Amino acid sequence: MKRFIDDCNEFLENICSKTIQEAKNNPNLYQKLSYAYFCLATTQIKSKKFDLALENLKQAQMYAKDDYELYHIYNYMGLVYKSKNDIENALLYFNLSLDLAKKLKDSELETIQLHLANKL
Repeated sequence: MKRFIDDCNEFLENICSKTIQEAKNNPNLYQKLSYAYFCLATTQIKSKKFDLALENLKQAQMYAKDDYELYHIYNYMGLVYKSKNDIENALLYFNLSLDLAKKLKDSELETIQLHLANKL
């Protein structure tokens, strides 16, 4: 079963990487780059490729089109740093996503971030 899941994650990584290359060259897809990088990072997180995931989340951050996308990117960055036992950076990104949740006036997102930060 583990091999199947690993193969699936590798397949998704390949699709996301190809999508990123296509989007960079196609103005109609360019606005989707943050999604492609985010997707790639999530597959890398599942495979415990945390450093690669962080690189792709930082790319997603550069292409994010709104605060809602940034909220999710920062949240995942916090989770990756937490997985790496880098509590200082995890707290930084959980706080950034908490600030965005407040800005978005989304109490559910605020609650999630407070819960995550308290688990550190």
